[in-house]
Amino acid sequence: MLIEGVGITMLMDAGEGVQIRLREVGVEPAQLDLIAITHLHGDHVFGLMPLLQSVAMRIESMKIKRSVVLVGPQGVDYLARAAIGSFDKDYLTIDVRLIEDPRSSVVVVDGNTVVPLPIAHGDVRSWGYYVKLRVSGGRYVRVFYGADGVPEEFTIEFLKRNGVDVLIHEATYSRVHSAEALRTGHATSDTVARMAVSVNPQVVILTHISQRYGSYVPQLDEVRTRFKRVYLAEDLMTYPIYILPREELDVSGDVLFP
Repeated sequence: MLIEGVGITMLMDAGEGVQIRLREVGVEPAQLDLIAITHLHGDHVFGLMPLLQSVAMRIESMKIKRSVVLVGPQGVDYLARAAIGSFDKDYLTIDVRLIEDPRSSVVVVDGNTVVPLPIAHGDVRSWGYYVKLRVSGGRYVRVFYGADGVPEEFTIEFLKRNGVDVLIHEATYSRVHSAEALRTGHATSDTVARMAVSVNPQVVILTHISQRYGSYVPQLDEVRTRFKRVYLAEDLMTYPIYILPREELDVSGDVLFP
């Protein structure tokens, strides 16, 4: 997921082929201000090392100084060092922020706040990201990007306390495949529906749909039985946050922890 156009260019996860997708939407890797990795499964990180190398090569060729914030679980630091170890450190700095605890891992870049929140995903440490984006008129758009898995109670309580405008969450499985979801540590449509009812976002966007469902995605209708404002994410889909009702947006840049 890419966030741009609000004074910051922010990438959530970097799977294989991420550079192709970035160029398809007109974003050069060297434009990235922040990269946030949810967990270390391959479909979320296989594109990270070549992406960082592209950033380093571009910055070095331009002879400019640039810093990119890299947020993620233990292990992303090794990937970053391996990716750019041979490049000139005078130009590109990778500011690695390893997540230990949400309260001590808040990142602020140009007035935009990023908070990692815990997600249960089997035996792999996984994080979702709560992003508070500063927009015009002293307002803030609140986005939550849920990684693979089921949000922990701390995450739900955080979202209820701080509010969320756009909830982006995986719904890999339909409710009829809940046993497989439990076995693999993924979410179902019921997971997302319960979460939406609890935190009451302005809009829900479903991602990470299993390919078994083909052209008809039952998760969309299943979530809509409990929460109506639901959309299905597609490759290169754009959601303009400026269409959100301004009166519903937050006027404070602060975040409150449970």
